[in-house]
Amino acid sequence: MGRRWWRFFAGQAAKLSSKQKERAFQEVRWGKRPENIQVLEQAGITVDKFGGEAFRAAVCDGNTKVARLLLEKGADINYHKPDMVFPYASTPVTEAARSNNFPMVRWLVEQGADITIVDKYGDRPYTVAVQNKNQELADYLKALEPEEWHNEQEMSLRSKAMTSIDFLNKVHKSLDSQEYSLSYSPAKSKNYMLYCNGNFIGGLFDEELCFVYADSVSELLGQPEPVYRGYSSTAQHRMLVIPEEHWAKALKLLYAEKFDWSRLVYDITYTSIGAAVVEDFYDENVVFLRFCFEKELLKKNPLDRQGRILRMVYINQNLTEAGKYLFPRLMQKFLVFTDCKGKTSLETMLKRWYTALEKRSTATR
Repeated sequence: MGRRWWRFFAGQAAKLSSKQKERAFQEVRWGKRPENIQVLEQAGITVDKFGGEAFRAAVCDGNTKVARLLLEKGADINYHKPDMVFPYASTPVTEAARSNNFPMVRWLVEQGADITIVDKYGDRPYTVAVQNKNQELADYLKALEPEEWHNEQEMSLRSKAMTSIDFLNKVHKSLDSQEYSLSYSPAKSKNYMLYCNGNFIGGLFDEELCFVYADSVSELLGQPEPVYRGYSSTAQHRMLVIPEEHWAKALKLLYAEKFDWSRLVYDITYTSIGAAVVEDFYDENVVFLRFCFEKELLKKNPLDRQGRILRMVYINQNLTEAGKYLFPRLMQKFLVFTDCKGKTSLETMLKRWYTALEKRSTATR
């Protein structure tokens, strides 16, 4: 690599966003060019800061060579941020267990992987191995987990706990709503697994409401000790027992932490149906996004200093509290807006729609 070209590359690398830097390591994995890792490192795009996503993906793929190289360079062995491929924030070792890759699981454990970290569904390597009916792997992981976890599970099974229909009806009447639609599936010992809007959130066990562990719910309850409940004595999830006086608040906190923040709100590339149309629709999107930021519907400015769009995809986490109500509704009006004769500008229509929506929002509070 020539010195002149290298200076150009290093200068361009400094302008990349964090997501683009993470993608650079994914490109190394996809292209099977591990030698480029050193090039990225020298440009300041380091594995310890931006290589976790690629490391987890390499582990999931069973790509031992790339996984070893990234770990040697400082990748986080317990990386568990959510992304489009792994939306439930699973760890590399959990994904190795999900793939039934016993050698990869063993290697990760030997390198210091934490097998007690659970994903947003409460799964950990052991519970995944049980679900896969991989007894050899499950036995290996069980021997590494705290003994009291499994003692508690066995005691729960012997006690033959059960949940009455009356208690289920009570929970349903208290919490089911248009916003939080509850459903149930039978578990062992006449208990029930609990779902909200199709997402697994906990269960009803021995006349107790339990939610999968969430930091915000734990803080609400004063950080009590988690319990382990699930479909059976071997398929267990880390949960919190919810006192009745906290049912409603805990459900809101849990759903916001586990699911609401990552809900897709607007994907410009998808809505615009292809790159050519993205260009045709680009200026209108600039106007729309600038308006939303000025009205404090978006947390961060979506445009750079030259007025170019920085982000093409928006999730619930990118919206302010007001934006969670107003942005999707304003977006729907924006997407269907056409004024072939050009009599009314988009800016004018956005102001009209916003005023009407804001009045409706205030009236319903």
